[in-house]
Amino acid sequence: MMMRFAVIMLLLLLALCCLSEAPIDKKTAKFQVRKSFVGTKEEKEPASFFWFERTEDASNEFFKVDIAVKITEWYLIDKDGKALSLYPVIEWHRSTDSATPKNTLSGTAKSEYFTGTGRNHYDWNLSGAYKIAGDRIKGTDSHVTTFLLRPYRKFVSIDDKGEQVRDERGNLVVHWTPGNEIRPLEDPDFMFRYYPYIGYERYSPVSDTVAGDAEFALARIYLESQIPFADQFLQALVTYTYRDKLGGNATVEDHPEDVSFQLNYLIAKGVSIGYSYDVGDDPEDGFVNRRQHSLGFKVKIN
Repeated sequence: MMMRFAVIMLLLLLALCCLSEAPIDKKTAKFQVRKSFVGTKEEKEPASFFWFERTEDASNEFFKVDIAVKITEWYLIDKDGKALSLYPVIEWHRSTDSATPKNTLSGTAKSEYFTGTGRNHYDWNLSGAYKIAGDRIKGTDSHVTTFLLRPYRKFVSIDDKGEQVRDERGNLVVHWTPGNEIRPLEDPDFMFRYYPYIGYERYSPVSDTVAGDAEFALARIYLESQIPFADQFLQALVTYTYRDKLGGNATVEDHPEDVSFQLNYLIAKGVSIGYSYDVGDDPEDGFVNRRQHSLGFKVKIN
């Protein structure tokens, strides 16, 4: 128990010290709040604060929160179509549901590397993350190592004057490629974006007295759409993760899957009322299988 709090507090203190000493720059100081930073920092999944959840067996009211905070960010490389950034993340996942209680706090060091043919025309994004997580209910500590690879490219046509070509509505001409904000010509307020990933994960206990490590090959897809509705926007989000167990002695299924669907209605800048449906094996709770409907507030900063 003492080790968990010591490690997490050390990560928090280090991040705050770096934030206070680093020069304030819009390019390098990137404070963000999300539900998680499992994928790229460009994903728009908001933090959630639920007061009601319906399980597949019964209905009950309780408190649930899923929040991840990216404190700052440093660009170690940013030129000639290549970019390398490093940032710390603190996450808290809490549920007071008596059937599936959860209380995990974690600190993560994450890096993202982009490479491509020119500035803002990246071909690939490789991310690596090392997370130390403490489960206050089970009294266990673990660390998770993750590597994800995804294609990422923006095709923008350039005219003879070297300017970006735009359509008759003034939108940039782009293709249906990962990472683009795809806006149909007939309805430019509608937006669709997707990120596909493949990668590797390893879960290991911090303490030698706690058995249960596992490693996985994984595939993940993130889908996001922005739909005009009642003078505001509805945000629809779908994430799906498939894991294939490669080894380890943890009592985990060979092919755990996790699906999340969200529908959020914007009520103020960065604040929405949202519905979520989560089904499958929860990686934040030892891959416990759950099926849950939730309703509450969502918050996204930057």
